[in-house]
Amino acid sequence: MILTFADLLVWMIVGMIAGSLAGAAVKRTKEGFGRYMNMGIGLVLVVRPFYADSVRRQLSEAGYENWTIGRIEEGTKGALLQ
Repeated sequence: MILTFADLLVWMIVGMIAGSLAGAAVKRTKEGFGRYMNMGIGLVLVVRPFYADSVRRQLSEAGYENWTIGRIEEGTKGALLQ
């Protein structure tokens, strides 16, 4: 499927309208939006543990807030959320 600029523009407008309607329907706080909207994580970087501190430092120096949100381990299929 190929999107034209007009298609993209229409979807951007639809997204803005949907966001405005959703915003009017929920409590205007981070917690209110978080309950009804997908606030997402944003960008995720997966790096080797050896490089983790260096990557986090470089991101901080560039002005980006960052957190370690998990680790990948060998094991059975699935995820453990804590």
